[in-house]
Amino acid sequence: MTVETFRVLVGRGWSGFDMFSSCDTLDNEDLALLRQVLEEVCAEKKIALGSHEAAAIGRELVNWYLFGVKHPHQLKAMLKPLA
Repeated sequence: MTVETFRVLVGRGWSGFDMFSSCDTLDNEDLALLRQVLEEVCAEKKIALGSHEAAAIGRELVNWYLFGVKHPHQLKAMLKPLA
């Protein structure tokens, strides 16, 4: 997944407006961690990675990560209300 793909997933909601604004940047390690969590969550919920539902989960993951939730278990816990 490219940085541009994550930028699209993070910065835009369904309405097209910015959902969360941050000056933080994501490096390759950050993206790898987020991708791992996304893959695990999607596998657990039987969601296809290319689906709209997976994209919504990806946006939430990045938003929580930029907000300061950095541990994979904590990120997964933040997604539980989406189930």
